[in-house]
Parts: sequence; C-alpha cells; structure tokens
Amino acid sequence: MTLAVAATACAPVSSTPWRFAETATGRYVAEFPAEPTIVSLPATSTLLLTLITTAQSGDATFTITETDLRDLADYRSLDDMVDAAIADIRSQLEEASGHGQKVTHLTTTTAQFEGAESRRVACRLVGEIVTSVTLVLFYRRDSLVQAIVTTVGVDADASTDRFLGSLRSNTGSDRV
Repeated sequence: MTLAVAATACAPVSSTPWRFAETATGRYVAEFPAEPTIVSLPATSTLLLTLITTAQSGDATFTITETDLRDLADYRSLDDMVDAAIADIRSQLEEASGHGQKVTHLTTTTAQFEGAESRRVACRLVGEIVTSVTLVLFYRRDSLVQAIVTTVGVDADASTDRFLGSLRSNTGSDRV
C-alpha cells in the first residue's frame, strides 16, 4: 500500500508564479510552483486507488497523494507508513537510475494537521545522484494523505517549506 513519486529527471526552471490548486479529490489545496497534473494509480500491491497531484519545477517535484482506505480493516501505523514511503521512493530511484540508493534519515517530527496526527520526515538518498526527500503524511477521513517534495542534487530549501506549509483542507469543497 505504499506509494510515492520520485524525481527522476530535471525539467527547466519554471518562471511561472506559485499558485494554489486543488488536489485530485478536491479535499485539499496547496500552493504549487507550476500547474499540477493529476494521475490515478493503483497503490502498490493492493487493490486501492491512489490519486496523485504533482508539479515539477527545476530539480524539484512537489506531490500530494491521496489513497482511499475505506476497504481496509486495519491501517498501518504512521511510523510504518513513513518507512514504507521511503522504501518506495528508494525503489523507484533505484529502478530509474539502475544504481543502489543509501538512505540517510535526517529528522522525524510528530505534529498535527488540522487535528489529525501527522509525521514530517526528511531524508537523503545517495546513489549516482543525491536526492533529498521531505514528506508529511497523515490519515484523514479513511484516506492516507502524503505531501512529498523530492529535490535532485540539492537539499530541501524554502520551496519545500512553502509547499508543505500551504497544504490545507479545501473549505470550499463539499468533499472535505
């Protein structure tokens, strides 16, 4: 049931201003550095559906995933989901690059997202290239929500905090 989106290629730096956009379900909004695209994928090794809202700017990818968990009897702990998300990102990078990735865990903090317990994690994956990953995840309304920023070759910067700090419920949506 893990999922993540890893930056595997570099795109030209966007000169477009940051803008707020709804996530795929419409339940959340966040500020993205470029116009996001929406993709739906089956979650890894399950029958669950994951909706992905993602944008790329320069060497960074900004992603919010929403996985509907209504058909699951049990949820894994947030700490287990953090480990699974990092393992999934590592696997994607190894597959894309053909090289192993060593994970260095930097920080984990526990916080609240609008009343839901959340985890914020920063780590670095080192292989042929260095990729920094910062993610926030939480369970809300029978869904696992992950906000992920991956940066290639550089550490997380102010854009990471800007994106992750902008995530909030979409109060204008009837799906919240």
